[in-house]
Amino acid sequence: MEILTLLALLSLTVLHITDVKSSEISLTTKIGNLNGIIENVELNGDTKNVSQFLGIPFAKPPIGERRFLRPEAYGTVASPYNATFFRPHCMQSPVVNPSIKYFQMSEDCLHLNVFIPGNTASSDKKYAVMIFIHGGGFTLSGSEIFSGDKLSAFNNVIVVTVNYRLNTFGFLSNGTKSSGNLGLWDQRLALQWVHDNIADFGGDPEKVTLFGNSAGAASVLYQVMNPANKGLFCRIITQSGSVLALWARQYNPAEKFKEFISEIKCNRERYDEILVCLQSKDAADLVTNRFAPVIDNDFILEDFVATFSKQGNDIPSGLDFFSEVDFLSGVQSKDGAFDINRRAEQYKQFGIDLANGVSRSTFESKIVPSMLSEVYGSTEPPVLKQAVIQQYIDWSRPDDATLIRDKIVDFFSDVYFFVPAIKVLKKHRLLRKTNKTSYFYVFDHKSSLDLRNIWLKGSNHATELPYVFGLPDAMKVAAGLPPGSPITLTPTEMKFSSVVMKLWTNFAKTGNPNLPTKDDVQEVPSWPQYDINSQSYLEFSLNMTTESVKNHFSGSRIEFWTTLVPLLENCKTCGDQNCSHSRQTSQAHSLSKLAPVQVALLLFVQISICMTNYM
Repeated sequence: MEILTLLALLSLTVLHITDVKSSEISLTTKIGNLNGIIENVELNGDTKNVSQFLGIPFAKPPIGERRFLRPEAYGTVASPYNATFFRPHCMQSPVVNPSIKYFQMSEDCLHLNVFIPGNTASSDKKYAVMIFIHGGGFTLSGSEIFSGDKLSAFNNVIVVTVNYRLNTFGFLSNGTKSSGNLGLWDQRLALQWVHDNIADFGGDPEKVTLFGNSAGAASVLYQVMNPANKGLFCRIITQSGSVLALWARQYNPAEKFKEFISEIKCNRERYDEILVCLQSKDAADLVTNRFAPVIDNDFILEDFVATFSKQGNDIPSGLDFFSEVDFLSGVQSKDGAFDINRRAEQYKQFGIDLANGVSRSTFESKIVPSMLSEVYGSTEPPVLKQAVIQQYIDWSRPDDATLIRDKIVDFFSDVYFFVPAIKVLKKHRLLRKTNKTSYFYVFDHKSSLDLRNIWLKGSNHATELPYVFGLPDAMKVAAGLPPGSPITLTPTEMKFSSVVMKLWTNFAKTGNPNLPTKDDVQEVPSWPQYDINSQSYLEFSLNMTTESVKNHFSGSRIEFWTTLVPLLENCKTCGDQNCSHSRQTSQAHSLSKLAPVQVALLLFVQISICMTNYM
């Protein structure tokens, strides 16, 4: 990236240059003088300028004696500070994330990036602000991948992208109060930095939207459910992620902590001695992917699974701030395909070739038990396996291997993404303040970039991100392509990307994605708010029409998991005799020998047996 000139001005209204591809910009702020860059960015044949201040430290380096401690505000920077390039990703495993070889990586990673529309940065402006928290299972990725240049330049918003500590460094916990969640504390400090400083860049600290994908979406919800964050943002967007997802929380942290310190030979009597040992280790030796957020009774104050299950209109304390924000949430139509890819090696052991489908016997004897054991461990209700098989087999074509494979995708999508998302959205709609909004979307366009699962019909996990950001070059590299790869979205998809950007930024500006601006790129159907009764949502595709507005997404499957399964879970409380009888009944009647109506009757009998004792 060529740097042409360096001009430093002493006022907050700074450099204005046109007709150049790249130039430098200087800005005086409360934290010091920053040197950034102005670039021309292109989208759908149009070119605009964007000002970028990259790699700004918001926390002191979490190294040495600060390793495994909460972040400390960085304060002022040495002036002039070089904000013309991205800083390293946080520590992560090259085995889990092979594309990290194309990026730098360091413990000293707590930086953020600011993208401002146009070729000026002035405190006279009042742009809406969008803060993006990247996903990656709390274990990998980084802010450099998600350049906000196009989203900012073509939609007149300021975009901020943030690094936070990952895996062991961000989420190691010994299971005691206030232990762990360092990555969430990093995010919170970045939010505070934006609140305190974004006005210097032309942003409105009272009009901040927090958005994220996957683990980033779960992070968004963890942030909005921390009452100390009230006032730091007013709107949220969650893309395929929820605090209710099984993967969004760490279980048994004390046991995992004990295992970890034993592996790295830091088992000591006292925690302060353990900490000294941990701080002395080489950073690369500490990376492991078994850690995630924990209920620490400090940042995460309660078990939100229980909180979201409570009935009634009374607002629990942990959801007070949540009820005061505008909320846009959504999923990919085939989010669960991600889990099939993640389990590829396991499936090879089962002899599964996904391109050719999955046999019914493998689904019933291998996949369903494996999945349910992840959810319930040894406490799986005996009737639940049969209920899941009944729900996910298409009984008009019970032995169609390719259809069964597609139903497995639905199975994973429901458990890991759809049901958690709908539960959170319904609670927001129930509790939200009268002047706040709730919207839901389902992204159904299969990206031309998704070449891994040719057989998949619909949108895989995270494949909406190129459309939200206009496919930055670093996103291609993160997907495993060599730097400079010419791959791009089709012209039709790039126009679609402009539509997605417009809806996202309309929401960030107003709380309503529909509100038009003078430069709307094309007509899109009116997107209704989500309502408990109609459950309206917008299905995203290349050519959306009024028929893209739909109701009751995956209604029967959602009801299965939210209404029937809780009844089946009560079987765990049955007396031994009744549950034993239920299990024997299941074994005595193979689904392969029963018609669907007989299976349904059998399940009804089994539920009745369990519920008689329960009631």
